[in-house]
Amino acid sequence: MHPARLPDGTVCWLVTRYDEARTALSHPFLSTDPAHASPPHERPPWEHGAPQAVLDRAAGRHLLHTDPPTHTRLRNLVNRALSRQGSAVGRRGVERTVDRALGRLAGHEESELLSEFALPTAFAVISELLGVPHALRARLEESAEALVVMGGRPAAPDAERAAAGEVIDLVTGLFREKRTTPEDDLLSRLASATDEEGTRFDEGELVATACLLLFTGYGTVAYALCNGVINLLTRPDQLAAARTSPALLVSAIEEVLRFEGPGDSAALRYTTASVRLGDVDIPPGECVVVSIQSANRDGCRFAAPDRFDISRKPGGHLAFGHGIHHCLGAPLARLEVEVALTRLFTRFPALRLAVDPDELEWHRFLPLRSAHRLPVRL
Repeated sequence: MHPARLPDGTVCWLVTRYDEARTALSHPFLSTDPAHASPPHERPPWEHGAPQAVLDRAAGRHLLHTDPPTHTRLRNLVNRALSRQGSAVGRRGVERTVDRALGRLAGHEESELLSEFALPTAFAVISELLGVPHALRARLEESAEALVVMGGRPAAPDAERAAAGEVIDLVTGLFREKRTTPEDDLLSRLASATDEEGTRFDEGELVATACLLLFTGYGTVAYALCNGVINLLTRPDQLAAARTSPALLVSAIEEVLRFEGPGDSAALRYTTASVRLGDVDIPPGECVVVSIQSANRDGCRFAAPDRFDISRKPGGHLAFGHGIHHCLGAPLARLEVEVALTRLFTRFPALRLAVDPDELEWHRFLPLRSAHRLPVRL
């Protein structure tokens, strides 16, 4: 536990060790609702990223910044809708999507893998899951990609607001259509889902929840995929081993998530009562930052934590969080990264970085961990 100051001057407590991080992520007195900050905030002003820009404009509450019982109700509604998902986002659907994206790279000598493969693939999969009509996908993808790019850099406020407004308008219109003409997709199921008391989402909650699902299933998956490519290409022995064994490839994905997952830190927490983490008592109203990257490199939990080793026994990392805010889309994200990496390295066996690894420029803002661009030679 360390006292720290965020770039905007906010004083916080930084959690860096695994045991304390795991405790913090599931502690009942650590809330993700910014209303518990001191002074209260409508949203965390120090968090950057595509979802935040959109969620600022959404009228409803969503999973990321709510506590029980509101969080429980919303999560149950989403879980119920996800449990009825169709085959479009199963393994075969993901394989088809990945193969189409790889086909567009064929014949080129070089590619910028983030914008030309990872982001389009992740967007296509989440669009299939949500049920975004093909006629609207180009508009939605343009605005979503603009926000993902701006999410890692200081953005022009007008441009960010315009892109966020476009996403909100498109998703709101889609929900209104799905409520009158439902189809076999997640947006339709969310629009009709009810809790045990027969209560539905209101429109603001629907839009906020759908936008959260869109961006966590878009940028986050694309970043995880690119981090996997970088770490395997810079370690040829590990890549060669992964090529020989499907089981090793699965453990390679878990090692990528542990060693360099797509999230630098978890959503910020706020103490609603006194909380003891390690040997520190944190009073109510304090901000707590859980460093996922640091916790996943804790030598008390992982042997030789700074070594990337795909033969490491998988499991235990916190890349998808822990507790009630554990990522709902973790199984789909793992599937996407597995299929994409397998097929990418099979289709392009000579794949290599087009720049020195030290020349890659990385995001510098919470909560992202990814390169801005990933130039490769095919």
